[in-house]
Amino acid sequence: MAGPWIIGKYAYSALVRDDMTADELKKGEHETVEFKQDISKDKDKYTKTAVAFANAAGGKIIFGVEDSSWAVVGFSDDEVFRKYDTIANSIFDACEPSIVPVMTIEEIEGKKIIVAEIRSGMTKPYYLRKSGMMDGTYVRIAGVTRKAEPYMIKELQSVGMIAESVDPQPLMNIFKAMIKLQLTAENERILGIRTNSHDYDDKYTKLKTIPDIIKNS
Repeated sequence: MAGPWIIGKYAYSALVRDDMTADELKKGEHETVEFKQDISKDKDKYTKTAVAFANAAGGKIIFGVEDSSWAVVGFSDDEVFRKYDTIANSIFDACEPSIVPVMTIEEIEGKKIIVAEIRSGMTKPYYLRKSGMMDGTYVRIAGVTRKAEPYMIKELQSVGMIAESVDPQPLMNIFKAMIKLQLTAENERILGIRTNSHDYDDKYTKLKTIPDIIKNS
């Protein structure tokens, strides 16, 4: 299933960034960062981490970095675009409710890595669709992705009910704005393309948690 982030190979090269540094990677994995050297054939190895981040405060899955030595392996120009699509589509297709990762390509030490940023979700609990809520819900504990215990799932359901208890229209508007921003913000900044989603930029890109969204809606 092709997601809405497929924007063509010509645009990827313009979106390669150098915001991340090698020093940042040397901090290692923690509650909001996980390294993957490559895309595993078992996609659950990273989709369950996406679920865990969405159920918590969010986080970044960084592909192209060894998780033991933190060495930058990177991807070639030919494969980075294909892997970028695979990661984004796999996360979107595997999770319930659907998770839309914020995808970027970073260049460190002349090597390209892929960063999938997962924002804290509004409709918790998130889980792997194929496994169902009770068996497919994951959380992040001390920098490790773990299967959620039943009591944790109940707590996540309570958090999700907060969003359902308020007027849904402002939340829906914010969600739509976030989707538009993912598709357009980088193009506006780098390519100079302006769209009607530009007005959302300052107000919504900083909203990452349910309390923030409710407070600012």
